[in-house]
Amino acid sequence: MTDCGRSVASGHIPGTGLGMSIVKEIVEIMGGTVDLNSAPGEGTTVTLSLPAVDKAPAPAPGNGPAPGPAGAERPGELPA
Repeated sequence: MTDCGRSVASGHIPGTGLGMSIVKEIVEIMGGTVDLNSAPGEGTTVTLSLPAVDKAPAPAPGNGPAPGPAGAERPGELPA
């Protein structure tokens, strides 16, 4: 995806046309992808795919760090 500004006149809608370029950059930094499918007269479908991330549970107050994922040797370490 390359930013090339707006391809059609947008009337009175302000902006620079950079929105999807910025979205693509952020999604790729997060390890995901952006797919666009467009058909004249039908519209455009934008699909964002991001990898799932398991979040370790927060430690109970005063109980130390949360345990790491199964197979991790130390709390907070990812399994090999």
